[in-house]
Amino acid sequence: MDEFRPSIRHGRHATPDVLRTFLRRDYLTTSDFSGAVRDLAQMAREAVTGTDAVVALWSPAEDEWVAYASDGSGIRGDELSRHTSRAILEEVRRTERPLIAFDGEPLALSSGSIVDLGIRSVLAAPIFRWELQPPSRERAFWGCVCAYRDGGGGPFSAEDSELLTDLTELAQRTLNLVRALGQTARDLEAARQEVQALRTSRAATRQGRLGSFETRDSAFAENVIERLRRILHADRLRILLTGPTGAGKSSLAQAFHYESRRKDGPFVTLDCSQITSAETLGAELFGYAPQSGFAAPREGRVGKARLADRGTLFVDEVSTLPGELQTRLLRLLETGRFAPLGSSDDVAVDVQIIAATSADLAGLVRAGRFREDLFWRLCEVALELPALTQRPADIEPLAWSFLARACERFGRPELIGISSAALTSLCRHDWARAGNIRGLQHVINRSVLFSPTGLRQLCPEHLVFDTVFDAPGRVPEAAAPAPLAGAVPAADAEVVVAAPPAAAKVPLPAGPRSAAAWLAETLRGKIFEHGGQVTAMARDSALTAALGYGQRALPPSSLAVHLKRLGLEPLLAVARARRREAPSIADITAAIRLHGSGAAAARVLGLSRDSLGWRLRQAGLTVRGILGAR
Repeated sequence: MDEFRPSIRHGRHATPDVLRTFLRRDYLTTSDFSGAVRDLAQMAREAVTGTDAVVALWSPAEDEWVAYASDGSGIRGDELSRHTSRAILEEVRRTERPLIAFDGEPLALSSGSIVDLGIRSVLAAPIFRWELQPPSRERAFWGCVCAYRDGGGGPFSAEDSELLTDLTELAQRTLNLVRALGQTARDLEAARQEVQALRTSRAATRQGRLGSFETRDSAFAENVIERLRRILHADRLRILLTGPTGAGKSSLAQAFHYESRRKDGPFVTLDCSQITSAETLGAELFGYAPQSGFAAPREGRVGKARLADRGTLFVDEVSTLPGELQTRLLRLLETGRFAPLGSSDDVAVDVQIIAATSADLAGLVRAGRFREDLFWRLCEVALELPALTQRPADIEPLAWSFLARACERFGRPELIGISSAALTSLCRHDWARAGNIRGLQHVINRSVLFSPTGLRQLCPEHLVFDTVFDAPGRVPEAAAPAPLAGAVPAADAEVVVAAPPAAAKVPLPAGPRSAAAWLAETLRGKIFEHGGQVTAMARDSALTAALGYGQRALPPSSLAVHLKRLGLEPLLAVARARRREAPSIADITAAIRLHGSGAAAARVLGLSRDSLGWRLRQAGLTVRGILGAR
């Protein structure tokens, strides 16, 4: 601001110097709007040699003036009256015309500031703003340049009035351009941030998406979706998908097929659980030759293995495949050839097989009910899909998707929403025991069907849950695992579950509730109290006393039996997610020592085996080293 002062001259010769300095200022490159306004206030005072000058801008949003004085200071609120009169500014805003008052023409305004400042002569010119964005290109009042003199400076002349008006006309064009450039710069920065956010969001979405299959659960995206994405380029892989019923295994298999190199080939599904006869299942899989006598049609039938040639054969619930067909499927996997029923001629096919099961396939191998060699052939890549309860982030988007489908299917276009309370109820439901994704879809379908006509959104009272598995007496009993003879790697060796002492009795409260209900409620509270950590729960003195162990530590394996029997295992993952912190190395080490293997410790801690191994490598440890140090 001081650079103006050496050029100050009284009279009309001061104006060219002021204008020359103004024109040399580079406001457009820097988009310095506030600097341009401050300079205008100082230039106005110097151009007309006023006592003081103010540039005041009107803010409709705040219903207030924002001003800058000739000394460069910003002015707001009550400070305005120390530099100029609000009455003068309001008069210019009302008329949108210049206000000129000489000593011989007193102001027709009454204001305490006019008296306090000793204003005898005033020049005030309006500033207008142009909206440059279409469709609005209209001029609007923006502010005012106001200069005044007190009694000691003499009155302004007509020439002073003309100079201030010219300066204002020139300055308002610059101010409009600077404002427009500043807004453009802000818009560009906002657009840049939005593009960056979209790129980040799309990257996260791609990580959790495989074709039409999408998840918002980070662990599921990392451990399942991302692994499948990495093997899309490979061909004829044998993939085994495990997980509870309704977890989305068939949808995931189909999504993988249509993203893989075989996407132009057929995707054929064989559901082994839907066919009870081994002979019928064999005919369904391999077909039968003409004149084979298998069925009435004499022309024969092409099986699904042949239909899937150059594509993918999805064998659902492969665990129910009879022993004879297991042998024939093993041959198909090894040689790519099979013989239809009633024929001795082999058929060669190029088939990729994806198998799925909700059963414990390794347990069936132990029990001798599933071929070990077929097990190893199927699980070249093995992935486990968690229950929906362990993927709480997916419940809400799935519910919205199922609602849209149900409303279209059942003709309920007016039903367009789900209340937040209803979504909370859905998220808290135990989907591991209620059909998982399929169960959620059924709940939404029933709720749409039975909801009142004209309803706009589903509320908690409109949700129709299936209570079959919640009925008294439906809690499944724990099944003792059968021994395994070399069917799975040593890292997956089963932990020996120690039964509680015979004298240990669980104290049950008197009342109408069943023992199972009381114990389930107690365990549910402890799960969330300890963040889903079974080892920590086993050391809880209140829980050990309730289960009849007194002050002795409860074996974690025995506690796991109770959790499984009462269907509370899925809550462990939910509690761990809420805890939002990974188990420490000390927790991992303790779990490995307690359970005897890395795989068992990973299950208890809610980690994948890869995540547990990575944590150990970071700490310079191994499972073998930890077990050897006991």
